[in-house]
Formats: sequence, structure tokens, C-alpha cells
Amino acid sequence: MRVRETAQEGGRAGSALRDGAAQWIPLVLRVLMGVLFIVHGSDKLTVAIRDPSIPAFTKSLDAIGFHPGLFWAWVVTMVEFAGGICLCVGLLTRGAAALITIEMIVAGLKVNLARGFYWTKGGVEVPLLFAVLGAILTLAGPGAASLDGLIRGGSSRSGITGPPASGSGQGS
Repeated sequence: MRVRETAQEGGRAGSALRDGAAQWIPLVLRVLMGVLFIVHGSDKLTVAIRDPSIPAFTKSLDAIGFHPGLFWAWVVTMVEFAGGICLCVGLLTRGAAALITIEMIVAGLKVNLARGFYWTKGGVEVPLLFAVLGAILTLAGPGAASLDGLIRGGSSRSGITGPPASGSGQGS
């Protein structure tokens, strides 16, 4: 009988640990993606500040069928830079993640797919990973550790949650 009790106690402790760790998953994903997109967007923004016509990027977007290229160059730049900031702080998270997801799907299909799968050859691997992570954040939400959660009064409406740990006093 003692073996069963010990196993049950260990299961409750493991469940509590998993539930506690799960609340940090959206934060980790948000900050990781946010920082990466801030870096990508800041490179484009630095060029745009020097020359608002963003000539090289505008030309490349025109070449793949995005007209007017200048408009789309600014859209991509702002989605990456402002979207990355929003993800880092957890503000307008679902919208920012959705825009980044759309951008990565389009980039993957229009630019990277023809080069194959592997990132080392400029393939679709990295945009696919970003699109999947963005979709997860879009669906799951920002998590409690976010400005969105703070604005909602601590309610994150995140899909990444777990049941209360046994013996936590909740639901009793």
C-alpha cells in the first residue's frame, strides 16, 4: 500500500511542476520570437531611416510580384520590428503573432520554397518554424506574464494551461 501512496504523491508533485512550468511557455516563445523579429526588422528599419525608399528591398519585393514594392517593404519592416516589440512585452500578442505568421507563410512560399527545405540553402525550413511558432502564439495567446494579461486583470485567456495541482485548495 505504501508504494501506491508514494507513487500518487510523486505523480502530484510532477503534475504541479508541469503545471507551474506550463505557465512560462508562452512567455518563452513570445520573447524568443520577439527578439528574433526585432533584429530582422531593425536591420530593415536602419536602411529605411537612411533612405526611406528602401531601394534594394523594394526592388526585390517588386521582382516577386508585390506591387508597389515600397509599400510592402514598409509593411514587412513594421510587422517585423513593431511586431517583435509587441511579442516581447506581450501587447497585442495575437495580432502581432498572426501578422508574423502570415508574413512567414508568404515568404516561405514566394521566396524560400524554390530553394528547397534546408535553411543552409535559403530553403523554407526557418520560415516554416517561425510560422508554426507564430500560429501557436496566435492560438494560445500571450500567457499571464504579459501586458495583455495585465490589461485583462491577470486573465490571459491562454490555451496553454493545466488543471490546478492536487491539494492546492482550489475547487475544494
